[in-house]
Amino acid sequence: MALWAGAFTIGAMTLFATDVSGQQPAQSPGRYPLPSRIDPPVPSLKAIRNQLSQVQYTESTTEGGGNESYDLGTDPPVPEFGRERTDDLGRTYAVRDPWLSDGVESLPTPTDAPPEAVLWWDKDVYEPLRQVPESLPVTLEQILVATLQSSHYVDVIKEIPLIRETSIMEADAQFDWISFVETQWNDISQPVGSRLTTGGPPRYRDHNVTAQAGVRRRNQTGGQFEIGQRIGHQNTNSVFFVPQDQATSRLTINYTQPLLRNAGRAYNTSLTVLAQIETAAAQDELSRNLQAHLVQVTEAYWGLYLERANLLQKQRFLNRAADILEELDRRRDIDALQSQIVRARAAVASRRAEIVRSRTEIQNAESRLRALVNDPRLGDGLMLELIPQDQPSTRAEEIDLRWSVETALQNRPEVGQSIKQIRAAGVRQRIAENEILPQLNAILEMYASGLRGASNLGGSLTDQFATGEPSYSVGLQYEMPIWNRAAKARYNRRRMELRQLEAQFRATAANLTLEVERAVREVTTTYQEMLANFGAMQAADAEVNYIFERWQLLPGS
Repeated sequence: MALWAGAFTIGAMTLFATDVSGQQPAQSPGRYPLPSRIDPPVPSLKAIRNQLSQVQYTESTTEGGGNESYDLGTDPPVPEFGRERTDDLGRTYAVRDPWLSDGVESLPTPTDAPPEAVLWWDKDVYEPLRQVPESLPVTLEQILVATLQSSHYVDVIKEIPLIRETSIMEADAQFDWISFVETQWNDISQPVGSRLTTGGPPRYRDHNVTAQAGVRRRNQTGGQFEIGQRIGHQNTNSVFFVPQDQATSRLTINYTQPLLRNAGRAYNTSLTVLAQIETAAAQDELSRNLQAHLVQVTEAYWGLYLERANLLQKQRFLNRAADILEELDRRRDIDALQSQIVRARAAVASRRAEIVRSRTEIQNAESRLRALVNDPRLGDGLMLELIPQDQPSTRAEEIDLRWSVETALQNRPEVGQSIKQIRAAGVRQRIAENEILPQLNAILEMYASGLRGASNLGGSLTDQFATGEPSYSVGLQYEMPIWNRAAKARYNRRRMELRQLEAQFRATAANLTLEVERAVREVTTTYQEMLANFGAMQAADAEVNYIFERWQLLPGS
């Protein structure tokens, strides 16, 4: 709606820009000539003279005689329309100006203005205005689609959810199986202090090689499971080492289950939940940034329309100033003063300087639009002119304030992002609450082993299951800090963060409500301003045209 007021604010700038005569500016060397002037539907000089000739004197006599009318000819007194005047002879006259009556008194009130007003620049603003070889008509829909397809900024922000989405897989990967392999070679040679170590040799020599392979995994309840196969070969110079060249093997299964701290599916899947929440929040961030960028593109599009209309305004100002200067030059020896001519020349020079600046602003507006869209089809500003084809809407929009606020609270990305931040803070608080508990783990280990001499590794592996029985152990592991200050501090911090985010959500909702309320009021107010400016533009055009024509017809006025 702000664009409506902008369009009609341009119209209000025509207070002193109605053309009736003037010189034709040079044409553009491009495919289309620059419009020489923008002529609104104003009466011609002949029509003005005919209307002024209808002004009548009404002579009143004290004896009740009849009224007598006199033609004013070409030199009527300077009237004030709509009032009675008395001349030097005591005669009263009523001034009637049909054109001014049709042009001003019949202007619609702001509440009755036509919804789709026809403005004098509506046609030429959609024609080429710059001296470039080519021109490209574009609509706002085409620009927005091109932005979604080609904008570098859109390419940047649309990667944010994809980047955040990888954190979901990363968090869930903590429950993947992990394989491991370990090998070790030990070659020991050391003196002995007891014959019981070697049974005679003064030095103990041991050659031992081991290898272990297996898999481990953490489940969603917090338990750690591990299974591994260990094999080895050992030989020493001890006479007590029987049999020589021993091949050993052991199959081990371990499981550790937290019972208090770090226990439970909710705690152990919290990182995945946080990653999912952050990914959803990234979608809201993308929506917010994308909407803001599209708003900038829309503003740039209508900004280009506004600058083009401004150029037509300034061209019209220049034509009017040139007309006045030309008229003053013709009347130099009649009633025009030298000071008036000098001021008129200064006005013409000033208007030309404004046109130079206005052309630059058009190029800047095109450059900004190209920079936001980044579509190669928009071409180069030196070779291609962008011409907006959409017309600003002037129709009233009935907007319900309560419905607008409710819709905004349900759909605005800021609200969704704030809610997701609260959810994430609640998850972190539950994590901190769990970490206050003592560490209590249940531990279970079971293994089966085998041994063979003469480096018989195959027989050792068979003995794991064929000879003897498995070994096992069960136990509990307990750990608790004396004061547990670190865990309590984390929990208190998470509580305060959650409370802060809840307050931030209320502030966001309040600010959003204020923003929507102001926007709805601005839509209504701007529409009324647009209608008022439209009426003021028409009235000012009529007044300026009358004053200019009177100055042309009445020497010395």
